[in-house]
Amino acid sequence: MKKQKELETKQEEVIEQSQEKPPVENPIKEEPLNNKVVEHFEYDSEYLKDIEDKRVEFLKYYKTQNIVKWLVGMIGLALVIFAWIGFPNFGKLEDGTQASWVMPAMIVVVAVTLVLVFTYTFLVKRFIKKRMKSYFFNYYEQCKNYVFSQEGFENATIQIPDKIERVQFDENLLYCNVAEIGSRGLTEFTYHGDLMMICDCAAQVKAEKRIMPVFVGKYLVAPASYDSNDPIFIYIKGDHRSLPPTNLEGVKAVFDDKDMIIYSNNKNWAKTINGKVKKALSMIKPDKQLIDIAISIHDGKVYMCLGYDDPVMVLPLEHAFDPNPLMEVRKEIPLFVKLAEELSK
Repeated sequence: MKKQKELETKQEEVIEQSQEKPPVENPIKEEPLNNKVVEHFEYDSEYLKDIEDKRVEFLKYYKTQNIVKWLVGMIGLALVIFAWIGFPNFGKLEDGTQASWVMPAMIVVVAVTLVLVFTYTFLVKRFIKKRMKSYFFNYYEQCKNYVFSQEGFENATIQIPDKIERVQFDENLLYCNVAEIGSRGLTEFTYHGDLMMICDCAAQVKAEKRIMPVFVGKYLVAPASYDSNDPIFIYIKGDHRSLPPTNLEGVKAVFDDKDMIIYSNNKNWAKTINGKVKKALSMIKPDKQLIDIAISIHDGKVYMCLGYDDPVMVLPLEHAFDPNPLMEVRKEIPLFVKLAEELSK
């Protein structure tokens, strides 16, 4: 599967890895930089247009710094070669021996040049990371503005830090033996008065000598009226790209059809998953980018692991920002929060 073959390195390393396929580490990905043809799209929202404007601005800055860094490296190399070859010629005495200053001068010039080049490279790397983080923050800020500028949503705010704690993912009880959690873009909002949170998230497990994802997508947490510690798990089936929950051993399958399966050891599960909840669930359909949905309900909360494909999870860098996946997300998010609203009654 694509997500298992092209997983991302940590966001602060994306620029340095831009010319090679990302290693398997953090499945929350940024698009690697390359020289492919850039597409153009129409943006019908100021938020969408700002994402593209900031992408172009950052890419221009990155490429400029990359060229300057290359030139500085070449100048440094030229100075080292000149010191190593030129000084012995300038310092040659009449008897054919070398002047005493030649070797110390060579060492000083080479050492100073290397220090200056490495210092400059280090500083440029820091500047690029700072600008990259600013670009990422703006991306999520404008995504938040676009997605939550709909009826019923209020007070949408990106949190600082914009990541969830490990325990906030583990408490959904859907996946076992999770080794790594990556997240970003953590946003809190209210929907008809209910406080909810959502973020981009990835969970991975160790498999032999590699790391594999068990979830990549958007992670939504909301209040629920079901306060039992005996969980109800719901899985809306997807296609071959799906990553089903892995922590279902010992939990009974109480409902199963072609679209959805429900697990619970609570004999009264149907009181929670009533007709209105099932109707809300039936409105959610996996598609080209929404791969599958895993839901956990227990202890007064509902946890939704919304598996999304690369067009949603990959941040645009060299390629023009395609607004269509985000436009689809904007249509789908109300379906999930309406489901959460039914579960909170």
